[in-house]
Amino acid sequence: MTTLANLHTYLSNDYLRDPNSRIRPTDTKTRSINQAYRKLQADMLFSTWEQELTTTQTLTSWTSQYNKPTLTATVTAIVIDNSELLFTTFDEAIEMWTIAQGKPYAYYIRANKINYIPTPNTDYTATVYYQAWLTDMETGDSSEYPSDYDDALLCYTSYILFNQVQKYDNATVMRNRYEEAINAIKMKVFYTDRALFMNM
Repeated sequence: MTTLANLHTYLSNDYLRDPNSRIRPTDTKTRSINQAYRKLQADMLFSTWEQELTTTQTLTSWTSQYNKPTLTATVTAIVIDNSELLFTTFDEAIEMWTIAQGKPYAYYIRANKINYIPTPNTDYTATVYYQAWLTDMETGDSSEYPSDYDDALLCYTSYILFNQVQKYDNATVMRNRYEEAINAIKMKVFYTDRALFMNM
């Protein structure tokens, strides 16, 4: 994991080498690094295991609605007693809700709440798998990604910064480099996950 300070160094020395780019203020670069950080998260959200977290929820009788792990969390799966619950929509849930209480077999998300179908008839422990948005980096922080993600992060940062100073040719080059880097990461993650699955 690379520190924000080192990301600034790499950005200046290896990515923004155009002497006429006029990109100087550190705070401008930090904002752009964090913008690229969010872009990287969005592109990798369902492709990388590094961000996947789990938490448990204790479900109680006659209570069907519970908070998500965090407001920005994207719930990817919920498991009760080794069985994964079906994800559905609110409209579909209305049709599926045929009994008032029982062991939940499905859920939907509405207004940042997890709603279980049907309403639990007793206590259950639900394991919630989710993807969490990382917070912006500040002075002294480090990227939550492995260092081999740095190239993608800094290519997109450079794309943002070159666009800001109307160096559009440079920006296009960096955007293309970002796409190549992000696709390489996704392929690496895919084959890593596949190898882990095959060895289970």
